[in-house]
Amino acid sequence: MKKDNEQTLGEAIRSFLSAYNLEDKYLEKELFSRWDELAGRQINVKTKKLVFKDGILVVHLSSSTLRQELSMRKAEMLEKLNLRLKGQPIREIRFK
Repeated sequence: MKKDNEQTLGEAIRSFLSAYNLEDKYLEKELFSRWDELAGRQINVKTKKLVFKDGILVVHLSSSTLRQELSMRKAEMLEKLNLRLKGQPIREIRFK
């Protein structure tokens, strides 16, 4: 039986990240480390930089053709990423 002041390790980590305003940085690092898996190899090799802040993921790409294609599939990609990240931490994706 769980006491009032007890929490799981996951809850403790989330509380710590929230208390120190580190949620965005943590998610940005997770996105960066898992980008090949999350976005796929073809997108990963054309990605120059990822930035995540306030629920907005900015993906800097080296290919204007890929940027245009992904812009048209933005909603699909947003849904796919949020499913794989277990939740909906990303509100919007921008491709640059």
